[in-house]
Amino acid sequence: MLNPSNARLLAIFCVVLATIALLLAVSFNAAQEKNVKTVPIKFTDPSSPKEMYTEYCAVCHGTEAKGNGPAASEFKYAPTDLTTLARKNNGKFPEDQVYATLKFGTNAPAHGTLQMPIWVDLFHSVDTQSSGMPQLRMRNLVEYICGIQAK
Repeated sequence: MLNPSNARLLAIFCVVLATIALLLAVSFNAAQEKNVKTVPIKFTDPSSPKEMYTEYCAVCHGTEAKGNGPAASEFKYAPTDLTTLARKNNGKFPEDQVYATLKFGTNAPAHGTLQMPIWVDLFHSVDTQSSGMPQLRMRNLVEYICGIQAK
């Protein structure tokens, strides 16, 4: 049986050991986080949704929109296959949801602790002369993604 003094030392030792284990686990998880390089947004023709998709979306979602772009391996889970959105929504393309994702971003699990960019803000940064241009860009992108749905 431990005397009170030894029991207190043992309790303190256990607390310190648990704290060290917790700190090691947190630092190990932080070391496992992948850093995705961000680059400034480039101007594209707002009336060309394919050009916008290629410049803004393909790096993660892939040129064929299957979720396999060059940056996809940096995410915890693969980015969404954008060609199956209608299929996953009982055959109806979720236009409002896609638009909302572009406008407000997402906390999709693929992005780990990162968020998908909030495109409306980025579009405002390249379309400083027209306040309605970001909405036009997003509508054109939504229309493009609707047009590439798997048959």
